[in-house]
This record gives sequence, structure tokens and C-alpha cells, in this order.
Amino acid sequence: MEYISIDIETTGLDRENDQVLEIGAIIENTLDPQPFDKIPKFHAIIQHERYEGSAYAINMNQRIFNIHANFPTRGSEEEINEYIIRNNLVPVDAVAQDFYFWCMQHLINKPKDTQTPVTSTVAGKNYTDFDKPFLQRIPEWNKYFAFQRRVLDPSTLYTDFIRDTKLPDLNKCLERAGIDSVVGHDAVGDAWQVIQTLRPNYDQWYA
Repeated sequence: MEYISIDIETTGLDRENDQVLEIGAIIENTLDPQPFDKIPKFHAIIQHERYEGSAYAINMNQRIFNIHANFPTRGSEEEINEYIIRNNLVPVDAVAQDFYFWCMQHLINKPKDTQTPVTSTVAGKNYTDFDKPFLQRIPEWNKYFAFQRRVLDPSTLYTDFIRDTKLPDLNKCLERAGIDSVVGHDAVGDAWQVIQTLRPNYDQWYA
């Protein structure tokens, strides 16, 4: 099975007004799991003309805002291009197309032509309720992506149906999977952690 683990960072929780700051995605082939340094990864820090959101979310994402703040507006063309490439900066109007062509390059089960949207299965923590509504507001997102309705969410695999009063968050899933890691609010890193929690379950039907 092939799926795309997706995570985003945003300026807040308001799906109508807040903005996507960062997209991280990793393509996982369950028949050939690769280490982090070899697995296909997509990363984009998204450029908007203006930013608005909650103080809490903006403060939590200072890493991203520092990159925007240090943009070398008065540098040479070479310096500006190097900064853009090094930090994976992508204008919001271009990110859907960039992500699409990355998918076309790395997916095994890719669309037959560039007029057809990507229909892969997605993995993510809270993807349906949180990430998806934000992503669908990105220009041309729905032109390029028509992901499967059912989503791989690790919370259902690590729920204690006797003691839990709610579905576990990603930190709890990592703990119960025996993975010594905490959620770092870094889109690529969080997408990788979702894959790490899913991998122990790949062979459950063959045990």
C-alpha cells in the first residue's frame, strides 16, 4: 500500500481566516519502508502577502516567522534565490502545483496525466477535521488533489478502549508505540512521526 503522510502548521485554529504556514509530506510504501534520509519528502514554507492569526500560534511558529523576517530583500538576485531554495519558500499561489508535481515525480500509483488529480490515501493526525479544510483554501488545491475520503489516523490504533476518555494525541500514540520522540510542531517531522506510529501495524494481518 502507498500513502502520503501530511502535516501542516498554521497561524491559528480558525479555518476560515487563519493561514497555512508550512506543509510537510512524506510518501510511504508499506511494501518497502525507507529510512528518513531516503524516503521522499516534500517541504514548503508558504509565503503570504500578510499574516494574521492567533498570538499563541504565531508565537509557537517563531521558527517560520524568523525565516520570513530574515528574507534578504536587498540582496542580490543570487542571494535571494539561494535563500528561497535553502528555506523551501513557496508563494501560496504556487504551492499546490509544486506539491502536485512532486507527487507525480515520486508516487508509484500516480495519475495517468497532468490533467488528473492525485487520489492517494492520506495519513495524518486530525487531517480530516483540521488539515484538510485549511489545505482546501489554498489556491487550486482542489484542482490538483482529490484524496481518498478515508484517512489513516494513528489514534484509532493506540486507543485504550477501557481507560481512555478521548482519542490519544500524537504524543500519546508515540509513547504507546514505544517511540522515544515528542511532537515538535515541524511539519515534515510530524508527518514522519505519524508514519513511525503506523509502521508497527503493517504486518498485523500476517502475525
